[in-house]
Amino acid sequence: MSRRVASKLTDGDIRGALRTLTSDDSYAPPADDVINKMQEKHPKPPADLRDIPPPDDSQAPLVASEADVMKAINSFPPSSSAGLDGIRPAHLRSLLTKHTAEAGARLLTALTALTNLALSGRLPECVVPAFFGASLIALRKKDGGLRPIAVGSVYRRIAGKVAAAAVSGAIGARLRPIQLGVATRNGCEAAVHAVRAYIQGSSESAVDSKIMVKLDVSNAFNTVRRDSMMEAVIEQAPAIYPFVWQGYNTTTPLFIGDSKILSQTGIQQGDPLSSLLFSLTVDAAARSADTDINIWYLDDGTLAGSVPDVVSSIQRVKAELSKVGLTINPTKCEAILLEGSSEESKSIALRHLHSVLPDIREVAMSELELLGAPVHDDQVRRKLLQGQLMVEKLIRRLQALEEAHQAFFLLKSYVSLPRVLYLLRSSPAYRHPALLVKIDETVRCGMEAITNVRLRGDSWRQATLPVNLGGLGVRMVTDVALPAHIASQVASADTIASIYGSAAARVGEATRCLVEEWEAHTGLPSPDVSRQRYQRDWDRAAAEAISRQLLDDCTTDVDRARLRAAAQPHSGAWLNAFPAASVGTLLDPDTLRTAVALRVGAEVCAPHRCRCGADIDERGLHGLSCQLSAGRFPRSRSEEPSRNPLDDPDLAYYLLPRRESPPLTDADSPTTQQLAEQLLCLSPSLAQDTPRPPRPNALTAYAALLAKMRESIRDHGAAPEPL
Repeated sequence: MSRRVASKLTDGDIRGALRTLTSDDSYAPPADDVINKMQEKHPKPPADLRDIPPPDDSQAPLVASEADVMKAINSFPPSSSAGLDGIRPAHLRSLLTKHTAEAGARLLTALTALTNLALSGRLPECVVPAFFGASLIALRKKDGGLRPIAVGSVYRRIAGKVAAAAVSGAIGARLRPIQLGVATRNGCEAAVHAVRAYIQGSSESAVDSKIMVKLDVSNAFNTVRRDSMMEAVIEQAPAIYPFVWQGYNTTTPLFIGDSKILSQTGIQQGDPLSSLLFSLTVDAAARSADTDINIWYLDDGTLAGSVPDVVSSIQRVKAELSKVGLTINPTKCEAILLEGSSEESKSIALRHLHSVLPDIREVAMSELELLGAPVHDDQVRRKLLQGQLMVEKLIRRLQALEEAHQAFFLLKSYVSLPRVLYLLRSSPAYRHPALLVKIDETVRCGMEAITNVRLRGDSWRQATLPVNLGGLGVRMVTDVALPAHIASQVASADTIASIYGSAAARVGEATRCLVEEWEAHTGLPSPDVSRQRYQRDWDRAAAEAISRQLLDDCTTDVDRARLRAAAQPHSGAWLNAFPAASVGTLLDPDTLRTAVALRVGAEVCAPHRCRCGADIDERGLHGLSCQLSAGRFPRSRSEEPSRNPLDDPDLAYYLLPRRESPPLTDADSPTTQQLAEQLLCLSPSLAQDTPRPPRPNALTAYAALLAKMRESIRDHGAAPEPL
């Protein structure tokens, strides 16, 4: 795993490195049983499949510009895989840099023309199988199941990204507030806030027999009817219909190992348009439900309301889903009886529910989760404990990386706070400070182990500040939990109101109470109303207050100067630089340890006596001003001659460009032996019997050439051939 993470980082693919680091899914080799399961997930089309007419000229197809195509290419992860043709997005990105000049411009023009040809649905029939076919990869999930991933041609994915970017905004607005899986910012958070407020209101009201049901659709993307999907596209997104029709109107091959599976129905997982196409297809089924809460995130639905309304809505949803080739899997559905219902009413509700979903599971309110976020306070505690264990596991994996700087970079920017940020925003985790402290302590111990720096007291407090305030950028969840939750509720207020109006009022009142709590805790005024939706505004104000407090608590001028210097612009640029050996930004462990310790004022070394006679404390600052220190230019005070041939001033002068001189006559031309002797005189240090090992770069070639010249002249009187 560590080698795969390092490989992703070498390619500059941070997102891919994080997926490798955090995922428990594993690659399933294409054995016979895997291929058979993949075949089951790609069934044959229904016998009553309707013929869908090809696109006509009445609707103009989508037209992409060169800027659209370039934006789509740049949106691919750096290590994104290739399709059947073996061409990766990184190949195209390398060919379209400014260094390729006119050739790159012509290539971009050609790619734009190909993209527009695909969007118009006029690709030659002979290339359709290759253009819309894909390599099939099977990933083994934690529960033992398999997830099919189709990796199509990069040209098909470019066209799909362009089409999705063009229509997603309008389609997302049309699907809201029921479908939140397409172009809906903070959609998951809004759904969780609305459901939590609805449950609280139901428990306080006198209305009885409220129930919530979470629906799961079986093998949704691979079994949805293509005729229904294309009919939905014609009606709601006609501009992309030519492209969709040519890609899904015919059978396309999927290759796994040495086997071929035909994709005859459903939507390929890996198609940039897959989420949008699926949401359009099931929109009628989702809207058929008539309940207090009706939320869908792609193929996951949540209904809540009175028992008769929920039961009748499930019947309608099942009927509408069957029209598009989908079925509900009752074994993965969940029923939650809301608090306030009597035991008799709960029994009646379950009996009615089992009549439409026989094998549905009953889940206690204390265990309720929605879209990966806890709803009940008891479940918040469990999720925080799980978050701590997850951070511990990721830190152990980071410690297995060979490069400490890469592990530090991932821990600082992606593994600490970002791993639990969705939990902090979507749930009231701030109510459990003891559990938040445990997560912070886990991160601190991991940071100490990776950097080999003791982080305690003010050093750790400074380390948790943003980089531009003098810290390391390792934010503490105890500092961010409350402002993150406030910002999430404010940012999703409009979506909450559209989901359930009464929930919006309850969430708004809760937000006002949280703002007052934050002001009382920090002693700071809250951000302007127009800025309260932005988490960084809340976090910045609190971080600046901590920075001022650290500066006021300084007892020495040295610490005050260090804090002020660390907060200067660009002084922490190295912390945000991507650690890559290929561009010289990867620090060795000792350099990383020293840089981190000096920045936060931690211990650098054990107290000892310098060779100049001064006493050095654990901060190690004496080395920055010692007269006997090598400094940043270690050869400036050395009397020993350089062994680098290019360091010789005479050789440097010899290598300078010259004006063109008149041609020499044969009598004036130096012999080969004279030239060799001249080069040897320019760098006499090379004549030593036991030279130091040269550095493994181009300078080694110069040193080796000069040494061979000397040896050849001594033995044969002639210079050797150049290396």
